[in-house]
Amino acid sequence: LLDECLKPPGQQSLVAAKPPHSSSLALASTREESDAVPILEPLKFPLGGFFAANHETGYEFFKYANYFPFESTVDDRFSLVNAAFLADAAYAAYFDKSVIPSKLARLPAQLRDSFQFFDDGGSAQGYVLHDDEVVIIVFRGSETAPRTPDEPLEQTLYNVYMDWIMADANMKLIADEVAPPGKVHRGFQLAVDAVMNNIAAIVEPLIGGPLTPRRRSPDQKRRVFVCGHSLGAAMSTVFSRRAAAVVNAVYTFGCPRCGDTQWADSFPLSSVFRLVHNLDIVTHAPACVRPAFPYKHVGEMMLIDSLGQVHEGSAAHEGAQAVFDTFLTALHHPRVVQPNTVAKTLDQNAVTDHQPVYYAAFLWNQIVANSNDNSNNNNKKQ
Repeated sequence: LLDECLKPPGQQSLVAAKPPHSSSLALASTREESDAVPILEPLKFPLGGFFAANHETGYEFFKYANYFPFESTVDDRFSLVNAAFLADAAYAAYFDKSVIPSKLARLPAQLRDSFQFFDDGGSAQGYVLHDDEVVIIVFRGSETAPRTPDEPLEQTLYNVYMDWIMADANMKLIADEVAPPGKVHRGFQLAVDAVMNNIAAIVEPLIGGPLTPRRRSPDQKRRVFVCGHSLGAAMSTVFSRRAAAVVNAVYTFGCPRCGDTQWADSFPLSSVFRLVHNLDIVTHAPACVRPAFPYKHVGEMMLIDSLGQVHEGSAAHEGAQAVFDTFLTALHHPRVVQPNTVAKTLDQNAVTDHQPVYYAAFLWNQIVANSNDNSNNNNKKQ
């Protein structure tokens, strides 16, 4: 049944993993060739918490953002730099709103100081950053851990209930009356609808117009990028359809399916980049079971493989073969050493592959590997 969810034949096949220090995806950047970047150390990180932010990991958010700034003008193609930047932003969203600014400390002052949080009091939270060129909208994902080490248990349980029961598990397909055609996951739609006015109050003055699915204005003041992990990725997708006329690019990490085939095929944005880490189980849900649940993914898949390297994705990774691979990997738990001497080895399985820290760290480490290769090649030429 899952094979029915596969995309049409002809899509590029999955690229085989390459040895450490080789690049499976070129480092596209708007920096000048003469901008020297020293040899960089890969990010190191311990095993993260189940699905959410682990407050003891010591992960260094935006560690290399000064060398690889956000590429605000690159919205018509995949940007590895933007993917890493937005993965950090999506990971940071899991923390309490009082803690998130500390995770943004390495960002340029204008972006860092523009932080504005939004919250519907239920399952929809996130924040907005902006500078003179770009607005970045970040949605928080499903919570399974406290936002702070001292958060009361009842608050954590309420957050989990609102995310997992009221949003994620509310998977009936309903007609998308705001941005037709097609049907959309009811829980994801309700979460976005609940916070739409909050976001509009922040974003509309920054772009000089309304959040609307149609009629893009040539006078829009800033480009708009949207991102999120897990439930945040689903909300990013649904929100971007509702605001398609103002959104320039969408980056999702560990995104579930959000709508039916008609909804996905009629998605009005082409710059939707859906990153999948290895066997991440959330990316296989909700299952595509026709005729009751004809779910289909949106966007161009980019795969972070078992060695942490980034490739263009393959439809085969999302069909029955991926489910089989997930089962075997979860059963045997092979330990895989990450490329470029990342300190931690992983017990790979479909659950741990969903953790946001891996999306963020592996994307940055792909940039580091590419940059170090370029530096070494330049040194050889001299």
